[in-house]
Amino acid sequence: MKNEFPKKAATIGYPKAESQKKQNIISILPIKLKEGTWDRLTKKSFLNDRDRNKVLTVRDSLFESTFRIIDTRTKIPKELRNNIFAIKKEIDELLTRNVLYIGSECERYDKIDITKEYKLFKGLLSDPYITLSTVDKSSIGNITQKWDSIKPSIIFISCHGDKMGLFLESEDGKSQHYPNKNFIDFFKKRSNYIECVILSSCESLDLGKAIFNEGKKVICINRQVDLDTAGQFNKYFFRYLNDHSKEDSTVFKDAFNHSVEIVKFEGFKDSFAFEFLEADKIC
Repeated sequence: MKNEFPKKAATIGYPKAESQKKQNIISILPIKLKEGTWDRLTKKSFLNDRDRNKVLTVRDSLFESTFRIIDTRTKIPKELRNNIFAIKKEIDELLTRNVLYIGSECERYDKIDITKEYKLFKGLLSDPYITLSTVDKSSIGNITQKWDSIKPSIIFISCHGDKMGLFLESEDGKSQHYPNKNFIDFFKKRSNYIECVILSSCESLDLGKAIFNEGKKVICINRQVDLDTAGQFNKYFFRYLNDHSKEDSTVFKDAFNHSVEIVKFEGFKDSFAFEFLEADKIC
């Protein structure tokens, strides 16, 4: 079968082999994806499990052998070396999951301390295959702008809530209650790149049920929950996610089960409050 290279990366240019030795080096770089697959994948904001496993297979087979040769004294043309790293960069970008942290306080409830929570997550998410962004002020306008700009595959919403909706900032910086129904179309519009939604909000089960077909996988809370318990759950969840960042979408349920087990073992209040919802079919 003729070797296929990503068209995007190939624009850098492969030099023609000047010797059999160079030809052998080039021959270890086949991209084992069907024609057109690469162009389709590079247009996606997140990979489903099938595509993620394909890209991981390519990355492992391509670069494990390639970089062993680069690390030796073998002379490799500069153009070829540049192209190898260009392909690696594109593959790494495809495998990277982007997390958008949305935090909001409410003056009528206990302080969450979203600044401290965000800094904690920033410290936990050290793996290069997972990134973290936030919204400076969590008004709907700012959330929409940031969300649509980075197209995150993981959404984390940390705020107070009740069965009817979430408390987020209004445009004038005050806490405002937004009903669950307002979020349904909002999530549906962005469902093509959302992989997982974490609703760290009291009584967010109804909202989770309303959006999980758009969110693919949703973690929510079925009652009022102690802030310390929610904070510990989130810490263990993101630590697990960081340590298993390249795994397919089963990582979210694994991280959920891992976190619930520890929170229950440590005897935190309301440890049974967390729910994991999953769409019947994930495209």
